[in-house]
Amino acid sequence: HAFDHSSANCLWAAKGVTIVASTPCREAMIAHGELNFNRWSNRVPEVRGILAKRKITVEPPHITFTERMEFHLGEMDLELAYHGHAHSPGDIYIYLPRQKVLFAGDLLWVGFFPNVREADVPNQIKVVDELLKLPVDYYVPGHGDITSDRASIVRMRDFLVSLYDTVARGVETGKTIEEINLDAEGLAEGYPDWQGKNFLNTAIEVLYRTLKEKKQ
Repeated sequence: HAFDHSSANCLWAAKGVTIVASTPCREAMIAHGELNFNRWSNRVPEVRGILAKRKITVEPPHITFTERMEFHLGEMDLELAYHGHAHSPGDIYIYLPRQKVLFAGDLLWVGFFPNVREADVPNQIKVVDELLKLPVDYYVPGHGDITSDRASIVRMRDFLVSLYDTVARGVETGKTIEEINLDAEGLAEGYPDWQGKNFLNTAIEVLYRTLKEKKQ
């Protein structure tokens, strides 16, 4: 339901395209779509002009599913799957078993620190583990380059594990968020080639707040 992935839905719908997603994705777009559009418009002035010029509006998915859905289009089979709240409430992935191509959306990030502002990080790790079991020649991430390098996916998964463990240990031992940020600096040094380090600070804040609430 994120703006950067769904804002063009209305343009496709105008051409007669049917939008398919998980049921939670539709629910999130109906509940928060306008807010997300406004947030982006306020943050990036150029976006406001584009939305107005192209008459872009929130377009929730037309067909939804709760676990799995399949399409069979000639030589192409598409397997759609939803494994619960991971990166966001409505994440799905699309797997093409004959071509061995995986469209993972924001479940996977390549060359970027993943944005986990809305994430259930433990479940995202579990879902990535499931993705790693699939025979894949090409991974298409939500952000970053298409890759055939499975090791880059493992690296992203291992980062999420280390990040979660770092914050969880800090909360358990009574560290402040400032102290945990210092611990995470060492973690970030292991990924000098990644972009989007600002996402790391956001991730720590979100995990710290979530884990503190659970502990109370």
